[in-house]
Amino acid sequence: MASSHEEDNAFARLLTRVRGAREPVDPSVIEVAEAVGRLMARAVVAEKDRAMNDALAQADAAIARGDLQSAHEAHERAFRACTTNPQALARYGLTLILVKHDRQRGMRFCEEAVRTGPAEGDVELLLALARAGIACRSRVTAAKALERARRLAPNDERISIEAAKIGIRREPVLRFLSRRSVLNRWLGAVRTLFVRERSFARPPPALPPAP
Repeated sequence: MASSHEEDNAFARLLTRVRGAREPVDPSVIEVAEAVGRLMARAVVAEKDRAMNDALAQADAAIARGDLQSAHEAHERAFRACTTNPQALARYGLTLILVKHDRQRGMRFCEEAVRTGPAEGDVELLLALARAGIACRSRVTAAKALERARRLAPNDERISIEAAKIGIRREPVLRFLSRRSVLNRWLGAVRTLFVRERSFARPPPALPPAP
């Protein structure tokens, strides 16, 4: 039985012959052929998306049980299924660094994911880049990514956790008072408690933490 890839190639060759035929071809034949071609292209994209999402789900399960090697392998499958998807790029890039110690490619993939992601930014992609920066000891890269992430999600506790790893602390609640003032310390504790309570409803992080 022919694979979908072989069927796509056969159809592409047939469409090329139709378009390049020396004898006049009924325009309706070309129109139908091109419509079928578009449908097949969309089916291929949908199949790739399903493969990518399945692989990312497998990676999440591996991360939940602490198996970074299996997570990396699943991330690689997701990346192979859809090499231009920012989420697949970021996740694969991060585990390239954490598991394979391939800092150069891993950092490049994380940076490319942020660049090709939403123009306004994406917290998950920025967190991946920040964690990559921390793992590669690039404090400037991590700090810039966390700063952008915090503007998008100021109450996301994961950002504060990553920021603490490179010595960045959140601004005091009352900026006109010292960070050490009793009032700021009390308000800071209340803010932390509030954020933690809100985070219980969130799904677990999709990306493994930097070591």
